Amino acid sequence: MKNNNHHSKLIDDLGGPTVLAEKLGYDKKNGGVQRVSNWRYRGIPAAVILKNQHIFSLTGNSNDQTKNNQHQNQLIDTAG
Repeated sequence: MKNNNHHSKLIDDLGGPTVLAEKLGYDKKNGGVQRVSNWRYRGIPAAVILKNQHIFSLTGNSNDQTKNNQHQNQLIDTAG
């Protein structure tokens, strides 16, 4: 199965499946890490991105809301 490169890189940028699962509040003992890891191939669900915009928004020093909005739209588009 081919991975979704954009989402896979984003998961890595956010600390990897274990860290991202913790940030999202998923229980590691109940498959939370595996769920996030599966997103490397299936893509991050749009509902998860929208619900957790504070996690998936652009990082860094930029306060440019337009760039943030474009980034969010790209994530949602690739989540299909």
